[in-house]
Amino acid sequence: MVCDAFVMTQVLPHSKPSGPETTSTNPSASLSPHFLSCAATALCVAVLAVLIFERPPGSIVALAYAAPLAVLAWKRPPHAWAHHSVMIFAAAVLATFAIAIEPSFVNMLTGFGFLSAAALASRGYGPNDRLLMAKRMAIDLAKAPFYIVADTLHAIPHFLGLRRSGVLASLVVPVIATGIFAVMLLIANPLFEHLLISVVDRSLASLLSWRLIIVFPLTLALCWSVLREGAHKPPFVHGAVDLRWHELFFKPASVALTLLLLNGVFAVENVLDLKHVWLEGALPAGFTHAQYVHRGAYTLIVTVMMAAGFIMLALRPGASSNKSMVVRGLVYVFAAQNFLLVASSARRTLSYIDDFGMTEWRLAGLIWMGLVALGLALTVWRIVSKRSNHWLINSNLNMAAVLMLVMAFADLRPFIADWNVDRSLAGGSFSDLDASYHEQLGITVIPVLQDFATHFYKQNDAHWRLLKVREVDEACRRIRANTQIIQSHWQSWTLRYGLSGSWDGHPSDGCTASRPKA
Repeated sequence: MVCDAFVMTQVLPHSKPSGPETTSTNPSASLSPHFLSCAATALCVAVLAVLIFERPPGSIVALAYAAPLAVLAWKRPPHAWAHHSVMIFAAAVLATFAIAIEPSFVNMLTGFGFLSAAALASRGYGPNDRLLMAKRMAIDLAKAPFYIVADTLHAIPHFLGLRRSGVLASLVVPVIATGIFAVMLLIANPLFEHLLISVVDRSLASLLSWRLIIVFPLTLALCWSVLREGAHKPPFVHGAVDLRWHELFFKPASVALTLLLLNGVFAVENVLDLKHVWLEGALPAGFTHAQYVHRGAYTLIVTVMMAAGFIMLALRPGASSNKSMVVRGLVYVFAAQNFLLVASSARRTLSYIDDFGMTEWRLAGLIWMGLVALGLALTVWRIVSKRSNHWLINSNLNMAAVLMLVMAFADLRPFIADWNVDRSLAGGSFSDLDASYHEQLGITVIPVLQDFATHFYKQNDAHWRLLKVREVDEACRRIRANTQIIQSHWQSWTLRYGLSGSWDGHPSDGCTASRPKA
């Protein structure tokens, strides 16, 4: 097993140690090699993170994921590699490679999720335990700081060849007494204070930097939550499901009445959306179409998710409400209305994008809406096929994990920039292009911005000299200069920027600098 608890020194029954009670005959054998390898890996990864995060992290941060993953694979016995374990480890390798391409926050979060899943797979968690794995990840992550302290207190005595109880008892009084009197003397004597400041002024400032206060312990906790040998999957015990509380609050009549009321409320919202979102009907005075379509788009998606949760709760398998044909019919109507609500939310977002342009958050919102629609479809299929809520949750988590892994390799910024450029050119008002926002997108949008500048250059008039084209040109220069700074340091160098030829050339080059003169 990975990172077994260190092996306690065994003493033969009815025998006494030959030396003092506080010594061990073989200190080096007191700690498991698994424990030592995991502890060394966690410490090395935490130190590496401190060095990396001096700047915005680059592709080198993938090593912080690859090292624990290699330890997990190395410590796993060959006979323990089941089919689902291989798939999870392969997904974790892909997620780590995606971080090496571009270490965005979403990619690093996805990588940690797959890395934790790989660790849990080595503890016996199977392909149908996604919800249980998610709970275990949260528990291990919350307990990681306490694990570090407890495991360190257990390891130090064995490392020193002492019994744990003896070393702890012998260190309590010296540490506390020395600390108290040192502080008192430091306060009483200004020479001590001056000497301390003169010696540790620079190092203390470095020691108290945010990287050592936040990055080091956080990275250590994240890594230890993955590598530490934790609780194995609890055995599944078959038993009757207690539905008494469900029958008390979710009687068929109560659920039917609730669904009737909810269908009525949702019908009002859907009628308004059909009129003002789909048919673009006239709005009351003081309201604009942009205000209507933008407000509530994401709130409605959360509402749909809550509605799906209510369906899961109300139609629990085995309950009387799940067997009622009236309730099931109302649920299908309610689900259809939720589908329309999701479609209206997507339509709202697309209308807002047509008015104000595409951004990463708006595109992510559309992708999220598609995921919610698929989840709602799975909810309906769960009712039709009479499957369990456990199947539904696992299916949704699997779908979300696959989507996150696919998106980790996708660079959507050129698509966003291309959308906005096409929208600007189609509208005939190139001043709509937000150069400052596209500057934030980075170097991969340079070709799109060059096409934008070329379009006006080919018109053989003064349009390409206008303020907006100059603004785009300056944005390209700043992008190139920033990229050159990023790529010049090993901490922030990224593979995606390295593979992109868009930033080649002098940092002063803009979008039109390399264009031939007329």
